[in-house]
Amino acid sequence: MLTLPPDARRISSRSSAFYKSMLPVIWYGIVLVVTLVLWKAMQKDPRIGFWVFLVPAFMAALFHFLARSLLADLVDEVWDNGSELIVVNEGHVEHLPLANIVNISYSGYTNPKRATLTLRQPGRWGRTFGFIPVRSSIRIFSLGSNAMIDELIQRVDKARG
Repeated sequence: MLTLPPDARRISSRSSAFYKSMLPVIWYGIVLVVTLVLWKAMQKDPRIGFWVFLVPAFMAALFHFLARSLLADLVDEVWDNGSELIVVNEGHVEHLPLANIVNISYSGYTNPKRATLTLRQPGRWGRTFGFIPVRSSIRIFSLGSNAMIDELIQRVDKARG
């Protein structure tokens, strides 16, 4: 059981586990169902060719490449503990001093919205990793920036300076 300092606050969304584990199961499950439906339709009507299987193959390939670029480097949890971030992924914990962070980028136009940290000294998960930040506002269409990420960027700059 992970014991965190009492003043640490979670800055990553709880939906990370869904995106990392459940979304691929749901997506590939849909692809499997579509494939089985097409297979049954092909057995009933021999005029349907094998080319119809290009649709589920394209769906699977598209998701594979999107998941690899958007979801593969997501960590499970990120906690802000003042002068450091506590990163939890797959049961492992790493403490990252703010001074070790070179860059923080925020993609507010993707779904899920994500923050990517680039480290000066590579950590357990490499030189860069991403997380899904908590929403900084209640607005449904909050595009662009995230107030919490903007504040973290300022604190990182101060720690490096």
